[in-house]
Amino acid sequence: MKKELFLGNSPYRFFKIVPQHLYIQDTESKTDKRVEVFLN
Repeated sequence: MKKELFLGNSPYRFFKIVPQHLYIQDTESKTDKRVEVFLN
């Protein structure tokens, strides 16, 4: 791909997503409980 496809008024863009918090389901809980995963 040419870099020109992503410059100027092009509809294409690159994005970088950096989560600040991440949660997963607690598999041992009988209710809908989420547990935070600490990112280092």
